[in-house]
Amino acid sequence: MSGRAWLGWLRRAADARAAAEVEADVRAELEHHLACAERELVAAGEPPERARALARERFGDLEAARAACLGIQNGGRVVLQRIHLAVTGLLLVAVLGLVWASHRSRVAALRAAEEAMALRAEALERAAAARQPVAHVVVEVGDQLQLVDELNPDAVHAIVTVAEDGKVPLPEAGWVFVHGKTREEVERILTEALAPYFFESRVRVLVKKPTTLQQAVFEAF
Repeated sequence: MSGRAWLGWLRRAADARAAAEVEADVRAELEHHLACAERELVAAGEPPERARALARERFGDLEAARAACLGIQNGGRVVLQRIHLAVTGLLLVAVLGLVWASHRSRVAALRAAEEAMALRAEALERAAAARQPVAHVVVEVGDQLQLVDELNPDAVHAIVTVAEDGKVPLPEAGWVFVHGKTREEVERILTEALAPYFFESRVRVLVKKPTTLQQAVFEAF
């Protein structure tokens, strides 16, 4: 068997053994093939010394063949190592991508939670401001009062003006004094004034202050 044919026969999958073990096996293989070629030549009638020389001559450069065989044996291993390195790199990139995506998701969730807390705090502040007591409106002469009895709107629903004597006309109950009272007090006074005439009553009052011109005209009369 020629050296080239033997190298072709030797071409196979990557060897997983240690490098020293592979090299020893390659040397043993080369010696075995040289011995086989030598025996064939001896059987053909060549003297042993000449048969050995001819076998080496036909085989070619022994060291070059050994190096080539080692390259073939170890080449697949290098390829596998490169594939392993590439796969490891891809896995590392994938892990880093997952870590980055998880970090972004966590940051987005924290930001959303902070925004929700800020909105809630703003809503609580608005609610607290809405619950704060409004400055009491004091009813005075010349003010217009819109009166409505929520429980008897058909009977008591009117717009009246506080007269000079501080009274307003209330349907059913007549004139009731309201000057100097707060809006809440006027609602209570008017509700009590209607109590004898209705089973239940709840008067609500909307106070409208006159403009400067209206006040001047009212005072002129």
